Order: sequence, then structure tokens, then C-alpha cells
Amino acid sequence: MKNIAETTDSPMQFDEKDFPTVLGRLAQHYGGITAMARKFGVDPSNLNKACKGLKPPGRKLLKRMGATVGRVYLIPRVEK
Repeated sequence: MKNIAETTDSPMQFDEKDFPTVLGRLAQHYGGITAMARKFGVDPSNLNKACKGLKPPGRKLLKRMGATVGRVYLIPRVEK
């Protein structure tokens, strides 16, 4: 995972292999898989599989997160 300074306004950048870790951290931020699924309006079981790296994140989740997809995911920063 690329380290990006906390103070930058640029989006966070992650490789495909790092994305499950990022999803897991985001789930912790939102209070769990179910809470994050509710926030983004996606199926919790699919989100859980994506967090565990069993399947890639779905289009709906990526769109609602504002992620730019390619070989590298760019995600807008979440305000604390």
C-alpha cells in the first residue's frame, strides 16, 4: 500500500491486492460490515467476501464509494 500524507487532498491510491485490507479498515471506521453495507446500500455478504479477498468488490460498491477503477483504485478521502 502506498503511504500518502494525511494532509493531502488527493485521493488514496491502492493496488488490487491491497483493496481487501482497505475495505476492512473502512468497515471498522463505519462500525462493521453491516453498518458499512447499509451506508453504501450494498449486500453485506458480498461486502464481507470482498473484505476477505474472496471476490473483487462489486461495481455498485465501487461506484458508491466514488472509486476510480483500473489496476489501481483511487478513493476519495473520508472526513473524520
